Amino acid sequence: MNKKTTYVLLGALALLVIYVVAVQQPAANVAATQTVVAQSASVTAPKTLWSLTVDQVVGVTVADVAGGRTTAFSRPSPTEGWAVTAPEPGPADQLLVANQVAPLGNLTYMTEITSTTDLNGFGVFAPTYQISVTLANGTTYRLDVGSPAPLNNTLYAVVNGQAPLYTVSSASLQSYLDLLDAPPYLQPTATPDPAATAAP
Repeated sequence: MNKKTTYVLLGALALLVIYVVAVQQPAANVAATQTVVAQSASVTAPKTLWSLTVDQVVGVTVADVAGGRTTAFSRPSPTEGWAVTAPEPGPADQLLVANQVAPLGNLTYMTEITSTTDLNGFGVFAPTYQISVTLANGTTYRLDVGSPAPLNNTLYAVVNGQAPLYTVSSASLQSYLDLLDAPPYLQPTATPDPAATAAP
């Protein structure tokens, strides 16, 4: 092999190395990054206790079992308006109720505890709070909220009184528990006093 042929082969080899480093390797890195992102997305996806939509819900009840207080609102069908049924019957603020029902449809939990089947020590069979959602087809989902969990400001809970045991963020429940103190009644609009607005 003469020197000229050797130089040509060396040049071709150098070009091949440059191509692999500059083109193929970044592409491989991009593919690897996409794989990691996809895996992370599957791991961090929201974990829902149940999944339903606003147009399925016809009733919501929030009960302070320990305190003996209940706030509830319902509607005859998904196409009709909401009314407060407890603590006292009355017209409901439709927007306020809709804002409460929408996130309740995909209420999330923090962890699912499968290491125990004895739920007696977690307060869920004598719950502090219960949040119930009734659907138009008659199905009811009830979240029984028990004792505080030791980490991350969470509470133990079960759905419909059955395993598995979950931990739920107390912050995610707070807006519903607030309804016990402030039921979503429609507040009357003040009517201007004609005498106060009349020109002197």
